Amino acid sequence: SDRARSRLAELGGRLDSLSPLAVLSRGYALVRRARDGAIVRAAADVSAGERLAIRVAEADLDATLDAVRVLPDRGKPL
Repeated sequence: SDRARSRLAELGGRLDSLSPLAVLSRGYALVRRARDGAIVRAAADVSAGERLAIRVAEADLDATLDAVRVLPDRGKPL
């Protein structure tokens, strides 16, 4: 029925909006430590000089971390 198709299209759109690739297309990035592939979730996960693998919507980027600056009131500096 038309109602079922409409509901399926709505659910498909919601599912697509949660896709990791859709999130990257909105300007976010996935950052991993190059040495072990672990996802960087916090400043404490990395240190200056560390190699990073960064995934954005259209590319994979290799980078070296220059410094870690913890935001005020977010924890103590490394």
